[in-house]
Amino acid sequence: RVTKAGRSKAYSFLVSQPSGEAASLAISDLKDARLKGEVSDWLKRALRHPDAEARNTAAKVLGASKSKSALAILKQGDLDDPDSGTYVLKAMREVYASLSDKEVLRAAKKESNWSLQAAATGTLGLVYQRAKRGKRDQIMAAVATGAQSSQAYIRSEAARSLGDIRTPDAMRELVKLKSDSEVVVRRQVARSSAVFTKEEMTPILLEYLKDDNASILEATLLSLGELKAISTIDQIKEERFLSHKSVEVRRAALKALISFAPEISQEELEKLPIKVNTRVRSETDPEARVLAARVLSFVPTEEARIGLSTQLQDSDVTFVKAIVDSLAAHGVPASIQLLEGGMDHTDAGVRAYTYEVAHKLDGAGLKAVAKQLFERRLKIESDEKLKEKLVKWLK
Repeated sequence: RVTKAGRSKAYSFLVSQPSGEAASLAISDLKDARLKGEVSDWLKRALRHPDAEARNTAAKVLGASKSKSALAILKQGDLDDPDSGTYVLKAMREVYASLSDKEVLRAAKKESNWSLQAAATGTLGLVYQRAKRGKRDQIMAAVATGAQSSQAYIRSEAARSLGDIRTPDAMRELVKLKSDSEVVVRRQVARSSAVFTKEEMTPILLEYLKDDNASILEATLLSLGELKAISTIDQIKEERFLSHKSVEVRRAALKALISFAPEISQEELEKLPIKVNTRVRSETDPEARVLAARVLSFVPTEEARIGLSTQLQDSDVTFVKAIVDSLAAHGVPASIQLLEGGMDHTDAGVRAYTYEVAHKLDGAGLKAVAKQLFERRLKIESDEKLKEKLVKWLK
């Protein structure tokens, strides 16, 4: 049986392990522990662990606790840490969101620790949403005051709350912050812009596309996509975004194109493969590759089909399934014929997925192509269960 002293010694050792994975496992095990004494000390140390995984896990455990006492630990975290700062701030907001409106408002106005004051300010938007009408003016005034703070994180969190408040007054306050000198503020202005009017926010976001900071570019591209600001498509499909060194920027640009695709003309769609095929072919990030394949699902051209089909033997199963979906979405016999590449994949799961997609096709012409493929595959499919399915579907 492990004694209390033995347990304490074990946790002290594990939380201090240089391995982020080992430390994270120990920290995760503290999720139901009371935040006092040694537990508090272990989590404070974890927030300063040399490995980001351990720091992030500590922040998540503290945020999930919804305990007011977690705030005293979380303020030991470093909001400027590029790997874990956002996790710490999010955890603080999670705790504040569980407190009373009065406590959050007091912290936003009077908290002496600026990181806690910032987090409280960033929670005021949620407080505004749940508050009675008589209290909303007071909350909005507190957010507007935070937007004028000398501390960048407080201004940034005020911008977050303005996005949650979503009123015309909130939009006007947000616009005042558009030229803030701090990256953290402009980045949040870019993200909060997504909930306001496209007409008002698009000019601001276009200016942000000229910025060199990757986090601002990511936030701007995501918001333009959510606003469906299709007038900006020429800028978004520029190579400097689709091939940006930051994977977050590349993903955001592709997400914006996916958002735009159902809204733009066939002429505009047909211009995309020349840009996006490169991402399908040479992208190193698994998520971005899938996003690129999804973009091409909206472009039923031969060029797009060639770009997709040449990657059907890739070892990334998720990516190949996305290609199968995209080819099926083209909905023409030529694209369905190319599904044979997925049916010939070495992974049985990919073959099964491709068969299922082909089986569910609508339209006599497409079903006829699928039947021909099934007849050919029945002769060479090595998996007995898959062969049984093919026989059933061919009856």
